[in-house]
Amino acid sequence: MSIDVQDASANVESLWVQVMSESYNYCVCVCYHQPRPVYQINVIRELLHRNFEQITYSFPNGVMILAGDLNQLDYNNLLVDFGLSQIVTSPTRLSNILDVFITNRPDVFQCVVAKSILVTDHLCVFVNCIQSAGSEPVQSDSA
Repeated sequence: MSIDVQDASANVESLWVQVMSESYNYCVCVCYHQPRPVYQINVIRELLHRNFEQITYSFPNGVMILAGDLNQLDYNNLLVDFGLSQIVTSPTRLSNILDVFITNRPDVFQCVVAKSILVTDHLCVFVNCIQSAGSEPVQSDSA
């Protein structure tokens, strides 16, 4: 099943995919926000907000994920407006958390930051999908 989202600018690097399992319907956005973007900062914030509105409407029981290198983009409005949590708690580059994993179901994921095997000045973010005790699986949306 495809996810159709608004793409206001070809300069914003983001990709949405849908992954379905027996228990969950994952709606995943991977995004890279450049340190010195060629677009206005409000373009990426507005685009992500509109995308999350569409995903929430289309897949109300979906597990939403936004992951990637956001380079200190202020995404607090997304957290508040859509009930999301940022689960990366350790710095990923120097003393900053630039690489994020944002979700509406933090109880389903476990996150660890570790040294990357690639040549990079960022640490690697490992995310494991778990089933928390006492939490019910999300039903897949049929569309």
